[in-house]
Amino acid sequence: MDNFFTFIISALASNLITVSIMFHFANQRYRRAFQKDSIYILSFFLMTLGMCGINYLGVIILNFAGSIILTVLCSVVLFYSENKRAITRFVEMLIFAFVLMMCEALGTYLITYLLSFFEVGGYVLGNLNMIFSGLMMLFLYYACISRIWTDKKEELWFKPNRYLVYVILVLYNIINIIFVVNSQPRMEIAADKNILLLNMASIVAVDVYILYFLQYIDEKERLEIKLSLLEQQASMQYNYYNNQENQYREMSKILHDVNKHVTMLEELYRAEEKEKAVEYAHEIKEILHPLLPKQYTNQILLNIILDEKRKQAEAKGIQVIYEIQNIDLHFMKPIEITTVFVNLLENAIEACERAGTRKTHIKLAMKNYHQMISIALENTSLENKWRKGRPITSKGGNHGIGLSNVESIVEKYNGTMEFSQEAEVFCCRLFWNIEEKR
Repeated sequence: MDNFFTFIISALASNLITVSIMFHFANQRYRRAFQKDSIYILSFFLMTLGMCGINYLGVIILNFAGSIILTVLCSVVLFYSENKRAITRFVEMLIFAFVLMMCEALGTYLITYLLSFFEVGGYVLGNLNMIFSGLMMLFLYYACISRIWTDKKEELWFKPNRYLVYVILVLYNIINIIFVVNSQPRMEIAADKNILLLNMASIVAVDVYILYFLQYIDEKERLEIKLSLLEQQASMQYNYYNNQENQYREMSKILHDVNKHVTMLEELYRAEEKEKAVEYAHEIKEILHPLLPKQYTNQILLNIILDEKRKQAEAKGIQVIYEIQNIDLHFMKPIEITTVFVNLLENAIEACERAGTRKTHIKLAMKNYHQMISIALENTSLENKWRKGRPITSKGGNHGIGLSNVESIVEKYNGTMEFSQEAEVFCCRLFWNIEEKR
């Protein structure tokens, strides 16, 4: 009876981890098939208890059948996906279950090696194996697998303090296991041993809660990044329309006097003052010139952005060079065009400003190249720090969010984004395959 109680504690702890990971993985990648949370809570506890019963029987084929049922439950019955068929989800969950088995085997190997230095045997060794292998699976899932095996494009920067928590939790559990092992020989009755294993099971429950909490924090930060991106896009749109409003007011002032200017020209020609008329016409042309944005491309919005950023850069003493062919960006939405070019050009202007009093420049080249759309933006820049092939800004906060937003739009249309730096010139290159867009 005591051995049965001990086994139940260990099995519950181990299967609680396995089932919770499978449900969490499915919930992250797919959509719920039912709206009621009670269905998922009931399914979770029934599967946990069912797996415990199968483990107690000790039949390998039944353990395998239980894993298949859990996989089908998560991939077909309780969850669905609009983009993946049931068989695809089932295969993916089956592969995921195999990865978890490898993590569990690693945990079993480590705890067996660790306990080889102590005199441990009997059911205590088996139950500790079961608990620790589950813990290893839990930590590897939250620390590595869940971050690698994801469809989400948003990137959370590596946080050493987060992984420090993982390391501390692992060390704490190892120390706790060593304490259980050292205490076991001094336990005179089985009830005392059961208390120690119950302590281990309680630690497992706390670990699950802490790791879920860390996952919640990560999701919160991910949503904050999304919110920042939306705020940035809204700010861009506001600045664009505000600029258009200012141009409209300026245009209204100029057009208000057009009739007067035309009348003056007529008077000069009647008086045969041709030289004065030509000079006056030239002055009118200079007045109207700001109302006529340069035609860099066949897209009005992009012309406005390029012209506005050129004026902004030149006002700060930055030389601007545009080498633009007649490329077609029809596959991108207007808000995406705004996000890509405003972010890249604003980053280039800021980099030139940080470069100091030296001569600075921005060069934008947009070309069709062997069925490819190529966009290259280079600018004067101080030496950047790099991480994973990306420049790291020296500014705090969410300054790097704009670049991540550009990258997500590029990837959305199966493009590539590359960065490089030679001496004091930084370059960002974007590529898209034209054939894929037709």
